[in-house]
Parts: sequence; C-alpha cells; structure tokens
Amino acid sequence: MKKHKIIINRPVMVPDHGLMLGNGDISVSFYQQPGLLIWRFGKGDVWDRRVDYHLDPKPAHIKELEHGIRDERWSCGPYGGPVEALNRTDNPQRMKEICQGCPPSYIKRPYPCPKPVGELALHIPVDLPDMKIRQTVVIEDALLRVVCSWSNGVRLEMSSFVAPEDNVLAVNWRLTGWDYQTAAGEMYLSPIWFALYRHADRPVGEFGEEYRLRYNPIFDPFPHSEATPLDRPFIAALPGGESFLQQNFPPEATFPQGFRYGMLPVSRELQCQPLEGIRTIAGLRMLPDPKNTEGSLYVAVESAGSDEELHCNLSKHLSGNIDELSIFNLKSSHQFWAKSALRTGDVMVEKLWYESLYARRCAYRSGKLPPGLFFPSTVADYSLWHSDFHMNYNFQQPFMGDYCANHFELGDSYFDVMKYVLQMGRLIAERYYDSKGVFVQLSTFPIKALDDVLGSAPMGRMVYMTGWAGHQYYWRYRYSMDCEWLRNEGYPVLRDLAIFYTDFLKEGEDGFFHAFPSNQGEDGFTGDPEAYTDVPQVMLQLRFALFAALETAQVLDIDHDLQKIWCDRIERLAGMKPLFSKVRHAVDNWDSVSGELAEGVRKERIPWPEIIKGRGNLFPPEFLGFDGNIRSQDKEIMPDYADPDFCTSRWYVGKMPLYWMMELRNRVFMPERDWKYVRNILAKWRTPNGLLCAMATSMYGYAGAWTETTGIIAPLQECLLESWDGEIKVFPAAPLDWGDIRFEDLRAEGAFLVTAERKHSKTVYVKITAERGGRLCLSNPFSDHKYKVSGMTMICNNNQFTAEMTPGQFVEITMK
Repeated sequence: MKKHKIIINRPVMVPDHGLMLGNGDISVSFYQQPGLLIWRFGKGDVWDRRVDYHLDPKPAHIKELEHGIRDERWSCGPYGGPVEALNRTDNPQRMKEICQGCPPSYIKRPYPCPKPVGELALHIPVDLPDMKIRQTVVIEDALLRVVCSWSNGVRLEMSSFVAPEDNVLAVNWRLTGWDYQTAAGEMYLSPIWFALYRHADRPVGEFGEEYRLRYNPIFDPFPHSEATPLDRPFIAALPGGESFLQQNFPPEATFPQGFRYGMLPVSRELQCQPLEGIRTIAGLRMLPDPKNTEGSLYVAVESAGSDEELHCNLSKHLSGNIDELSIFNLKSSHQFWAKSALRTGDVMVEKLWYESLYARRCAYRSGKLPPGLFFPSTVADYSLWHSDFHMNYNFQQPFMGDYCANHFELGDSYFDVMKYVLQMGRLIAERYYDSKGVFVQLSTFPIKALDDVLGSAPMGRMVYMTGWAGHQYYWRYRYSMDCEWLRNEGYPVLRDLAIFYTDFLKEGEDGFFHAFPSNQGEDGFTGDPEAYTDVPQVMLQLRFALFAALETAQVLDIDHDLQKIWCDRIERLAGMKPLFSKVRHAVDNWDSVSGELAEGVRKERIPWPEIIKGRGNLFPPEFLGFDGNIRSQDKEIMPDYADPDFCTSRWYVGKMPLYWMMELRNRVFMPERDWKYVRNILAKWRTPNGLLCAMATSMYGYAGAWTETTGIIAPLQECLLESWDGEIKVFPAAPLDWGDIRFEDLRAEGAFLVTAERKHSKTVYVKITAERGGRLCLSNPFSDHKYKVSGMTMICNNNQFTAEMTPGQFVEITMK
C-alpha cells in the first residue's frame, strides 16, 4: 500500500491549520505555541444545548405569512432590518416580530453551539537554540509523527494516534541528546512535561471584542452581551481516586440531568498533579521523572448524561494498553483505505482526495454525531453562525461523495443529525403548517426541540430544505440497493417529507398544484407575492421529494393510496416561475429589491419535461444550478470561476464543490479548458493540513476548520466515474493533465464497484463487481480499440456494454 503523507516543516500556530487525528467521535488538531506542542480535542456531541425560547415571539404560522405576503405585501431583507407592508398592515408589531430574519434567541445568544473540549500540551525545552520541527501525518496509518530538533543535538521524537473505537489519544515520546553539556536549566527538573487543561468560557462580550480586534470580520459576529458562560470546569476523581477534568452543562430537554464530559490522563511514567488555586483553568500537570527520557501517555475523553455514567465510561480506560491500541489502530486504518484508492499523475488531485477523505474519517462515523460548520477540534468558545447544521448546501455538500468513495460509515453519520431534524420538523409541520409529515428547518441543532428554534421569516419559512434533506436517503438506497435498509430507515423519512409537500401544495383555479408562500436561497421579501409562488428551488426539491417517495414506495410495494396521491400531485404540479432559461446566473438577472426580472428574461412557465431535459425525474435539483436556477448548457460560455473576481476565487471557495458538480452533471465542464481554473482555486485555498478554507480568513477570522469543503471529493470522483443516469462511464471528465490514472472500488449507483485505469490518455482496463446483481450498462470506454472481456459474457451494442449480473459476479475488460 502506497503511503500518503501530510508533511509540515514549520510551526502551525492555529488549530484550523493543524494536522488532525480522530475516530469519528473524538478528534484532535495538533498545533504549536511558543514552548508548547498542543493536541486540541474535539468531540461531536459536546454542545451547549441551551435555547432561550423566552426571548422569542411566537413562531410564524404559515397562514400569517400567506396573509402578509399576498395581502399586505411585506417587504424586508433576508437577515432582518427595516420591514414594511406595501399594502399597509393592521398589526405592524406582529409583522416586525415575524420579519426579523432570525429570532432573538439566535441573534442575542451564542448557544446552542459546539464547545471546545480541552487541550493536552507538551512543554518542551524553551531555552535551547534554533528549534526545527517536522510534523507528519501518515494517512494510511492514521499516525502523527513529530520530530523537534535543536542545533546542539537535542532531539525529541513523538508519535500519536486516536484509537479507532476507544475514545483515547495515545502519545509516545523519546528525548535524546539531553545531558550536562546540552541541557538548559537545572538537571533535577524534567526537560519536558505535560499539562491537560480546559479554559473556562470567557464572557461572550469579551470574546467578541477580542475576535473583532484580531480578525476585523466584516460583521459583528458575537453581539451576545447578556449570554451566560458555562460553569467553570473542575477537577473530579473516579471511585479509585484517579483525577480527571470535568465540564458540566446546564440541564435542558435533551439531557434533563445535564450533559457532561471528562478527560482522564493515564500513564505509568508520569506523576499527575492537579493545578490548584487557578480560577480560569481546570488543569492537571503530568511530570516524568527527570531521568526518564521516554514514555507514553494516553488521554481518554468520554461524555454522559450523569456523573455515574461518566465515571463508568472513563473507568473502562484505566486498564488500557497502548501497544494493543496501536496494533488495532493500524489494522482499522488499513481496512478503511482498502475500500477504495486513487492514483493520478497530478499529485495535488491525489493528495486532495486522500486528505479530504482522511479528515472526514477523523470527525465522521455512523452512530456518532457529526460536526456542523466547523471541525470539533477547531471550534472556539463561541462559533460563527452557532456552527449549526445549516441544512442547505453547507451541511449537504460534505456528504456528497461518501458513498461513491465506498464509505457508508461516513455517509451514514448524516442520519445521526437527522434524528434531531426530524423531531423538530414534525413539530413545525404540525404547529405552524397544519400539516402532517416533516418540515426541515434551515438551522438545526442536536437538541430535543421544545419549539421551532428559527421561527422567523424570511429565513425560517423556506420549504426547499425539506426535499434537499431527503437526497442522502435516496442516494443511500441507490448506491447500496439495500431494500431492508430502505424499508426500515430510508423510506419512512422519504414518505414523511413527501407527505409534508402533499399538504403544503394547494390546488389552484387552473387545476394545477402550487407552492405558496416560500422564498428560496436566503432571499428576503420584495412585496410581490408572485416572487414567492412556485419558485425554482422549492419546486425542484418538492418534485424530487415526491418522485423519490413514489419510486421507493413502488420498490417496496407499499402505501398504494399515497402513490396515487403523489402521482396526481406530480402530474398536476405547476411549472416553475420565474424561470431563468436564457441566462447563466439568476443572481445577475433578479432584482431582490424590486422583485423584477432583467429585460429579456423569460417569465412564462416552462413544462416540466423541458425543465428536466432528459436528466431524469430524480436528478438532484441542486445540480441543475445554484439556488435551483437552470443553467445554460452552452459550452461556449466560460465558467463563473474563470473570473478572478468570482466568489470562489476571491473569498468563498466553500461553494466550489457544488459549482463544479453543476458543471459536471450538466456536462458543460470542459476539462481541457476549465481544469486550470479549478486547479488554481483549489491550490489557492488549501491549508497546511490539506483542507480547503471555505471563507477568507481576512473577512471571517480563524473561525475553525470548515467541513463543507470536504465535499470536494464528490466532483473529483465525478470526473472519474459517472453513474447517475443509469449508465456507468469511466473517466467522463478527467483532464488529460491528470496523466495516468487508476482508481479502485469507487461505487456506482446500482451497487456496482468499479476499478479503472487510464494510460497515455486511453482507458486500458475496467473491472466491475456487482454487489447486489442486476442490469449493468457501461459506456464503451475503449472507442475503436480492440478489447478483451473476461469473467462473464457481455453484449456491446450502440457503444454500450450490457449484462445481467448476479450478486458477487464481476467482469473485466482490458484493451488489447
């Protein structure tokens, strides 16, 4: 197995750029400060879950919004500010309560938000001259190696890893060259020592002032002066007397007895001493014998809903064995990377795929809560946008490539968030839409919601997320063809999403079903009710949800009455309005203030067959164009990102995975023309740890390492393998600059595992294994070259190979 490495030959001063370790539950970012090497811990479920509902007015009922948009013609910006009724209103106070963008509990409180867990710091000799550092992550081994060396010959070597199942960070160290000639300081003192600590939360006003001073963000991100910090962390003890660090969280509906976590150090070589008399930090100092030049330490991190449970969870780590954990770590990591592989002639492409997938393994795992906007080991006391689960592309995008990469254990962590989304969504549908099923809110948190946490408009009454949230369920079925999972897990959610839309749609006098009211994207209100009727993003996601529920119900042969209703809604679903069919960008042709289209843009409705244009009824709507607007298929038009002033180049590469997927799915990406622009953008925004910075630090500060850009693996894979239209294509958009390529066991829809190789710009080998069996359709990748088929018989007609395959059967095709 070829080993891929991330190597940094200098200090890294912020966690956002630090090398990562993790097991999908706990994760670590490794960075440095003067005299310190620091492992910063994160854990997916460590959240301050408080919601101050009492600050909020009653969430908006859809009938209030219907009246306000249709009759009173409300006009306001998307995020609050001035609001007026162009037709006057008899209740201006209620209009202002509804049209404030986000409710006061979201604006005036920093919580709910994820919280930093704590840090392990290794104190190194600070008086020695000319330190050099080399830090390396060996991706396939899930191992961090660090070497610090000084010009006088002293050398510190360390290795560390996070156990794949036990929530343990293990550290081994060895110091050489330290003697009477090279030492600085008294010899009776240990030259290196560890500290495990957690800072108390700062007052949010103080935190915000420092944030603005250090980073000059383009807006005031923390106007929460009245927010109450968490109680201070403290040192507790297990029943056997072992000291550990504990942080408690206030009781709320999710954890009625309060949530808490603990950090327990375990070492045979170190003496553990609580730090006494410090109010702002809870810490443990761990000192080796001054004569010891090597040793090991591990830190266990566990969370629980009660002290008894926490003590139990931590105590199981007291008898752990680092050597055994190390062996298991290597075995588990090798098993992960055996599931798929990639080799390309473009080193950056290969590294980007491995490093993004590696980061996802650190923080995502089925059965564990995945992160929101930022990786858990990089969040500060308070986070921009609460680091919420932003249910449009911000949260959807990271999962786009997991199943094609053949990693269900990553993609399935999406459903661990959806448990909370669905609970609040059913509440919203019933209380504020008089509907059955589920409404999916824009912002969601890992809480048992007592009410709608984003019950204001315009942000909190957009219905397009409801359909979007179902895509992962549908893709999970299409990539696995697992009918048992579909029956038990997938279909019940797809059904409830479709039921909500069934109730939301209203039959008009024209006999068609219309969607009103809802804005799209993150738009405000213009005062024109037509601007919030049958808008593209809503109608596309709505139609997708109906078709997904219908198809999966037919597969399972259930809910026949609902099938009839969904067929009727689909057949009589109104076309979209307005439709931006002559232009490339809706944003360039829609005036959000006047609510009018630019001159020359078509306003009439277009029949659905023309909208779909052969892509199929279940073509993911977000790939039709950003914010649901249909993209031109004119290949002669240069892509947006070719313009150096476009957002993906200038300040927001976070959208790049989705933009690139739009190009690929609409087959307007021209590899030999466009790849250089994509490559320049990706190279520009790569950080030392291999991740992509989603938003310019000069505008938003070091907010944390962004999760949304890990979705870049999706378009990279789409260049190598396409299967969405029922036909498998290998290297459909791989640039020639990628050179020789080989990928192994990427997963196609239909549950086919595909391996393919390209040499000298020609496909020379394809192997396809049918996991579930079924009909295989493969676009002939060999052009007019001769080929040899082995493993089974295939038919080649109209430049397409076809075969009926049984489970486990494979076919190999080799160019002669």
